[in-house]
Amino acid sequence: MRLAVLTSRVIPHVEADVEQMVRTAEALAGRGAFDLRVLYSAPREVDGAATAGAIERAYGVRLAARHLHPVAPWIDAPAAFRAATSQRAAGPQWVADAALARPIARALGGLAPDIVLSRRWPLAAIASRLGIPTIYETHSPAHAAALCRVGRTMGWRGVVAHSDCVRDGYVEAGWPAESIRVIRNGYDPCAIASSGTKAEARARLGLPAAIRLACYAGRLNAKKQPEVLIRAAAAMPEVTVVLVGVVGEGERTALAEYAASLGAHNVRVERRVEPSAAMDYLVAADVLLLTPASGPLASGRTVLPLKTYQYLGAGRPIIAPATPDLCEVLEHGRNAWLVPPDDPVAAAEAVRRVLADPGLSERLIAGALATAPAFTWAARADALETFIRERCARAA
Repeated sequence: MRLAVLTSRVIPHVEADVEQMVRTAEALAGRGAFDLRVLYSAPREVDGAATAGAIERAYGVRLAARHLHPVAPWIDAPAAFRAATSQRAAGPQWVADAALARPIARALGGLAPDIVLSRRWPLAAIASRLGIPTIYETHSPAHAAALCRVGRTMGWRGVVAHSDCVRDGYVEAGWPAESIRVIRNGYDPCAIASSGTKAEARARLGLPAAIRLACYAGRLNAKKQPEVLIRAAAAMPEVTVVLVGVVGEGERTALAEYAASLGAHNVRVERRVEPSAAMDYLVAADVLLLTPASGPLASGRTVLPLKTYQYLGAGRPIIAPATPDLCEVLEHGRNAWLVPPDDPVAAAEAVRRVLADPGLSERLIAGALATAPAFTWAARADALETFIRERCARAA
């Protein structure tokens, strides 16, 4: 069965959806169940071999060049778009969708896939208009009613939701429950294992061995409410708090100045690092933080973030807000310590409690490591293959 995975982003990219797509593609390719092609935006001079090398450097993922099919935009996109890498955003994504519409239609005509999978609804719509069975994948319930109308009109075969929250939003908006499946994201056990011990990771990062360290590592922008993390840090000055994931130098400076204004001199704000290097920060930490705020979920744009699964596999206690999406995976006192959202003082007290109680810390670590194996990329590929084949069979 020929499977085409479509995106209008360049690879690699700063946004987590590209990492998620690449890791899912690698896991599917490793199964050998599909003749897989990933179609993505790239300047004409970029080929699959160049992208394969960039993927390995950025994500630590080996995806063979034969699976990668670069598609050049049909218009001369702005320089910022053409030069976008995993360290730079590319501007409004609808511009990239529009720039890729015609060439991706031609590419699909040449490849003649049996089914298409895409997180970009305009590309999913194009594939459907060409008569190709299509499955739309989404991490967000935002605009569910409109996208349900698009999907019904275009005859999408199914929807892959990354969480129960997303599935429920689509079902409430009118999508048939039998053709939507929750298939959660995952983590790479090998990436964590390769980071070695806490002492080794700290040495590589230049972090003192004796400090108590709490870490957030992931995309860090305004919608993630980093100010709540900084206010929590201000309430626990004895703990060093490292925030990794700011893209622009201006953003980094603004957050550092905000921390200084609160007297939170224990905060280090770091620029984003490639996912292949981010594991060092997880392994170096004593405690891992998910932003203790309700805003990311309320916005509909950050639902059950990818870092949740990476944290589970890292073997460190997790402090997280008790939001509905995270509670699908994290259980208070078993594999994480959950706090009321938007209460930075409660988050600080949770960090103190976990650090002061080795028994509690070990219990949370054991619970996280027991949970993690259900959420590997290989497990996701298994579930995704089953759903794809099921939807194709029912429509045949």
